[in-house]
Amino acid sequence: MTSSHLLRLAAVPLVLSAVALLSFAAHASDSLSYGALAFSEKSGAWGMSDPSPDEKSANKSALSYCTKYGEDCKVVLSAKDSCIAIATAGKDKMAWDKESAPEKARMKAQSDCIAKANDACELKRSACYPPR
Repeated sequence: MTSSHLLRLAAVPLVLSAVALLSFAAHASDSLSYGALAFSEKSGAWGMSDPSPDEKSANKSALSYCTKYGEDCKVVLSAKDSCIAIATAGKDKMAWDKESAPEKARMKAQSDCIAKANDACELKRSACYPPR
C-alpha cells in the first residue's frame, strides 16, 4: 500500500465522525419542536417556554416562567414547528401570535397589540420551535 492509500484510509473515520455529528445535531434540533406561551389575565404576567421535546414539556416550561410573576397563569398558545411572538402596551394590553416565520409572528403580534391598545406597543419576545 502506498502512503496516499494510507492517508485516504485514515481520513475515512474522520469523515464518518463528521457525518454522524451533523446528523445528531440536526436530530437534536428537530426534537425541540414544541413551544408554548402562558398568560395571567389577573396580573398580566406571561411566560414563553424553552424549546421542548413535546407539548407537555413546553406547557410546563411556559407555566414555570409565568408563575414567577403571576399566580393564575394558563397556557394560551401552543406551537409546533412554528414561531411565537408577544407584544405589550403595559400589563393589561397585549397580543400574541403564532406563524410559520418569525417576522410574520412579530408583525402580527405587534399590529394586534396596537389595535387593542390604540397606542404604541413593544415587542417583548419571539421564539421559534425548533430554534432557527
